[in-house]
Amino acid sequence: MLYAGGRHDSAAGRSSGAFRAQYTAAPVARGLRFTGAIDGAASASLYACVGMSLDLHIEERWVLHPDAGFGYYHRGRGPSLGGPWHFRTGGSLSYVIDDGLRVGLAWHHISNLGMRPRNPGQEQLMLQIEIPLGPPAKPD
Repeated sequence: MLYAGGRHDSAAGRSSGAFRAQYTAAPVARGLRFTGAIDGAASASLYACVGMSLDLHIEERWVLHPDAGFGYYHRGRGPSLGGPWHFRTGGSLSYVIDDGLRVGLAWHHISNLGMRPRNPGQEQLMLQIEIPLGPPAKPD
C-alpha cells in the first residue's frame, strides 16, 4: 500500500493540500503491475483511477516507478478540469529502506487529453511511503 501527501496545483492557479492511497499488485508480466488509486484534496475533490505501472530498479536501493491510469474526477470545491473522465500520467523516484519499505517523491499530471474543449489539467507533487503487504518483490 502506498500513502502520499502533498499539493495539487491547477492551471487555473488554484492549489490545495492533497493525499493519495494506492494499491499496486504483484507483477503480471515483465514487471508490469496493475494499480488502483484514490486521490483527494482539501478542496473536497476526489480522483479514483486504475492503471498500469512498472518498477525500474536503477540501483540496488533506488526505484523509478512510471505509471499511467484512467479514472473519474469529482470536482467538489476544486477546479473544473473540463469533465469527469481523466488520464493520470507520471511516476515516482523512491529509496528502498528495508524489506521493501520505500520512501520517495512522486509527480503526476491529470488531464482529459483534449477529449473535451476545456482541458486545464492539474499537477501533483507528493512525498510518499510504500509499505509492502507481502514479501518484498525481487528486482527484474
